Amino acid sequence: MKEFFYSERILKKWQCKDIIQWFDDHEGKQMKGVVNTGVVMSSVKDSTDIYMHLEENNLVNHYIREPLSDAFFKYQNRYPILGDISDWGIEHGYNLQRYKPDGGYKELHFESAHPKVCHRLFAWMIYLNTDWFGGTRFPYLNKTFAAKAGRLLIWPAAFTHTHASQITKRTKYIATGWASFI
Repeated sequence: MKEFFYSERILKKWQCKDIIQWFDDHEGKQMKGVVNTGVVMSSVKDSTDIYMHLEENNLVNHYIREPLSDAFFKYQNRYPILGDISDWGIEHGYNLQRYKPDGGYKELHFESAHPKVCHRLFAWMIYLNTDWFGGTRFPYLNKTFAAKAGRLLIWPAAFTHTHASQITKRTKYIATGWASFI
C-alpha cells in the first residue's frame, strides 16, 4: 500500500542549530501556537510559534527555501498526476515552532480539517533537533517518524494522514507549512 510520504534529510545539523538559535533570539516574534481555526487551545496544541514568510530575507529562509522547493519537485515527479491538477504550490506562510517538554500537537488532526484550510493539499515539516522518543505518529497508517535533525516530511493534508505529536520529555523544534491550491 502506498502511503504517499516523502522523507529526506534536507538540512545539516549545524543549519538546524542555527535556526533554533535564531528562534530563541527572536522572543519578540514568538506567540502561543494556534490550531487551524486561529484559536489558542493549549490543551490541543501546546507550542510557541513564530509565523514566517518564505519571501522574507532571513537566515531561516536562506537555509530552507531551495531544499524545500527541490523536495516538492521530487515529490511531484514521483506522482506525475500532480502536474495535471489545478495550480498549486508551497504556501509562503509557515511556522517555526517550539514544543517544550510534554508539549506538542496532542490531539489527532489532519491539515485540511476546517473550511479555512480545506485548500491545503500537502503538509511539510522539518525536524530541527533529534529526539528518538519524540516525532510524529500517523495511527491510521501504523507509521511513526522519529524527530531527526534536518529531516523533511511531506504528506497529504487529507484525513487519511491524521496525525499527532509523540509527546516527550525533551524540547522539540520544527518548521512546518503547507502546499495548497493557488
